Amino acid sequence: CVGESERDVDARYLSVIRSQLAAVFDALLPRDRLSVIVAYEPVWAIGKSAAEAITPADLTEMILYLRKLLSEFLPGKASSKVRILYGGSVEPGNARALAGGSGIDGFLVGRASTEAQAFGALAKALA
Repeated sequence: CVGESERDVDARYLSVIRSQLAAVFDALLPRDRLSVIVAYEPVWAIGKSAAEAITPADLTEMILYLRKLLSEFLPGKASSKVRILYGGSVEPGNARALAGGSGIDGFLVGRASTEAQAFGALAKALA
């Protein structure tokens, strides 16, 4: 799970993400690197409403950045096989927009997973 605590205008948060991912891959044997699942969960978005969470455009940009970083740690096309999940204020109101075209492979659902009605609405929004 990687994620920055804040988004700054100078994009220093990208180096935070790079450092977090590098720490994980540096600790793994090459054969174990192929089974990694990356969860991107920006700390600043946890507990926020959908309106305050990441925009679809910003999420798409981050997924592209994560794919670029993964290609530095994995051989050949292996980086394209790594699943990337997004967690950070995923709600029925923003799930479809975040999933559409961003390149994520799924969601790491927090609060909405603890309430059956909310989780059902989230699943229905994605159907």
